[in-house]
Amino acid sequence: MEKSYLDETPQEEVYPDYHHTLKIAKPGRDYVECAICGRKGYICMEESNIRYTWP
Repeated sequence: MEKSYLDETPQEEVYPDYHHTLKIAKPGRDYVECAICGRKGYICMEESNIRYTWP
């Protein structure tokens, strides 16, 4: 069965394991956390766009 999603979200905004955009961001941190599993992702700016990297 092929996966389908209701809305197209830019790939750089999607969490790779769950394909969602729920992130926890707190002031003063340079990272976000997955709202489901707590995995840490880092925020970076590229050409005036926010991107996330998930090590």
